Amino acid sequence: MVEGQRLVLLDQVRDWCADSRTKVTIRPVIDLNTELTAAGYDVPDKLREQGRPPGPHLCLPVVHPPR
Repeated sequence: MVEGQRLVLLDQVRDWCADSRTKVTIRPVIDLNTELTAAGYDVPDKLREQGRPPGPHLCLPVVHPPR
């Protein structure tokens, strides 16, 4: 998947990785069915990422993405 939430072919990913001008970020798939907890006040990165919306668009008209 890419920013536009569309599937890409393996050949396209290979081309991106071969191009030095391309920034490729690989992230693991987040299982939203996994219950994550934190023992302290600070929120671990994995838990923060699970709570973040999956795309750049938010459902409510007055909600702004986290900074």
